[in-house]
Amino acid sequence: MCNPNFKQLITGVALLCGIITQTLAADLNLLNKNQTYPVGSGNKITYTIQNVSGADMKNFYLSNSLNSPSLPYTVSGLGQVYQATAKIDSATTCPLSLHGAQVFTNGASCQVVINPGTINALGVFSLNVATSYNYVDVNGVAQHKPLSANASKVVIVPSQLYVFGDGFSDISNINLASRYVTLWDTDFANDLGLSITPAMSGGTIYAETGATATTSTGPYYDLAFLMSAFMATHPVADPNALYIIWMGGADLVHYAAPGVPAPNPYESVTVPATNNIMTAVANLQALGAKHIAVINLGNIGILPRLGGSADNLFSALSANFNMYLAQDMTNLNAANPSLPPIDTVDLTPAINNLFTGYQSCGFVNINYPCTALSPNAYCIATSQASAIVPFNHPTLCNGSNIGLSPTAYFFYSPQDPSSAGHKYLSIAIENQLYPGLNSEP
Repeated sequence: MCNPNFKQLITGVALLCGIITQTLAADLNLLNKNQTYPVGSGNKITYTIQNVSGADMKNFYLSNSLNSPSLPYTVSGLGQVYQATAKIDSATTCPLSLHGAQVFTNGASCQVVINPGTINALGVFSLNVATSYNYVDVNGVAQHKPLSANASKVVIVPSQLYVFGDGFSDISNINLASRYVTLWDTDFANDLGLSITPAMSGGTIYAETGATATTSTGPYYDLAFLMSAFMATHPVADPNALYIIWMGGADLVHYAAPGVPAPNPYESVTVPATNNIMTAVANLQALGAKHIAVINLGNIGILPRLGGSADNLFSALSANFNMYLAQDMTNLNAANPSLPPIDTVDLTPAINNLFTGYQSCGFVNINYPCTALSPNAYCIATSQASAIVPFNHPTLCNGSNIGLSPTAYFFYSPQDPSSAGHKYLSIAIENQLYPGLNSEP
């Protein structure tokens, strides 16, 4: 089945409570409950509570956790899950205790300011804003009602997003696909409230189409070159940034060329590639990077160019690569217990979901691309058996259509996912690095 969290991040106002008396149809709204909190910033988080009861609340006060000196919260993401506390700031304007003639007027709002201190972990911050509140309703009856069990979700975002990768991450115009397709790293950055630009334009995306993890012998860049370019302008890494390395696919695609025999053994190509990724991670750590993730290949056998199969040479090469990448990151974490752990994103389950039930993920086709980059690339549309589509044609699977539709194609070209395909991959990555990002608190 497709991951049920495959959807856009839900934001906005949510009604937390239902009918509380026959007179009042609703009571309180907690506004702006989905927020961002820059990692390490120590910023305060402000929640707005609004009276929507249809009447003034007499003797209104918030109780339990809001009247206690601290609130529990958890942070989950990038290999870390821990519990801590946050304090209610003294500058709060909410009527924590009202007596006598004082009321919380219908339609009025108040604020609760939470100070969690400095959070140095990236992830999703789940905070219990309030457990209950008391007031006297319009009939003079005392009410004691819950506000929310887990009333808030704060996404703890990095200062910047750095990506080292190949054509899957290359957002420059040199990458023909990125002219018509929204790539995963753009979606990922948008969901975190960040913006990204290519490194060649002074940005943070060090990704080049065709770039390999091993030393390049052809016209393309390799990971060592991309890292050298980064290190030349970053003698010290931003400790609050997120660094992602997703490479290795171009190393394996090389063996799809006519007349090129399969590597024997597989380790002759996979081990040098994963070792170079481990070296790049170690270099980032030496520069001061604290939040690092690597993404494995899942199963690149799904690419139409490589046969579009769950069980072929490239499936086997992917599995071998993934195994050694996981081992290398485990060893690196063990060798540096004082550093934040490196997170390894496993895309294999997400890719397997496509093979076993792509329709439930919103796609109608994972076997053919929507563009004609070769005589064998056809777009199989619902209205016709087959039709060659021009490269820049605004089909359902490219252009500005970044969401899923009932007639979405996963692939834009024989080797490039469509915007919908990239969105699927972005959500799969988010679900592992930011558990809960795509769900309502």
